[in-house]
Amino acid sequence: MFARSHWKLEREPSLPAALERLSRERFPAVFCGASEWKRVFDAVSRLDHPPMVIALSDDRADEDWLQAVTSHVYVLDTKRLAPPELFSLLSHAWRVCTQTGL
Repeated sequence: MFARSHWKLEREPSLPAALERLSRERFPAVFCGASEWKRVFDAVSRLDHPPMVIALSDDRADEDWLQAVTSHVYVLDTKRLAPPELFSLLSHAWRVCTQTGL
């Protein structure tokens, strides 16, 4: 999906590496797996300007996703993920990011 868009997906090998980079650079959003959202959310919430957390899940029936949503983590179903949905969310994250002076 990213190959045909103006968005650039960058990866880090681990959460500590990602946090170190996020402490130096600003990103509007970070992606994580559904099982990792709590660790990622807790870690990025300590940053001065935390990015939006987007958890990718292949089982939206999991009860844990409801807790994620109430924590302001966006949960996307990987089985039904459509580019318009994803890029609309990323555009929203970018607008929020730029409004906070990032």
